[in-house]
Amino acid sequence: MRKFILISLSLGLLAACGFKGPLYLPDSEKGKKRTEHEQRRASAAAAAASAAAAAAAKDAEIEATARRKASMASAMQSENPASTTPQPDNAPPASQP
Repeated sequence: MRKFILISLSLGLLAACGFKGPLYLPDSEKGKKRTEHEQRRASAAAAAASAAAAAAAKDAEIEATARRKASMASAMQSENPASTTPQPDNAPPASQP
């Protein structure tokens, strides 16, 4: 029984060898082309990332400007509410206490 298990195990290990294919070194031209392709792909990805970052920064800048304008408008309105209400031309000026 032990011999059977040992032989089966040995045959199984021998049969498993080479299933992934032979090991070899790639040709230098294939490696070079692959490297150029990867470089182009990486540079395209970097360009897309920087464009997305620039767009996000521009959106943040626009949003910050809108907030500042709204804040300034509300501050001006709270400082002088009488000047923001339109008065007719023939109305007498508002009396100040």
